[in-house]
Amino acid sequence: MDMTTIQIKKSTRRQLDILKDELGLSSCEAVIKKLIPRRLKIPKSLAGIYPDLKWNKKTDRMQFKTD
Repeated sequence: MDMTTIQIKKSTRRQLDILKDELGLSSCEAVIKKLIPRRLKIPKSLAGIYPDLKWNKKTDRMQFKTD
């Protein structure tokens, strides 16, 4: 896992800590990860109504191929 350090003002850190407590999260990174998709309007799942759907083999995908 690649990691990096970012510099933020103390006031920003305090705000992150407040959000961390309000959201019941364990770290500032978790707060940032929760906020980014909201801001970028990234859907929770790109798999539609079946977010846990996993393709097992190429043959599974071929069933749905349209010509």
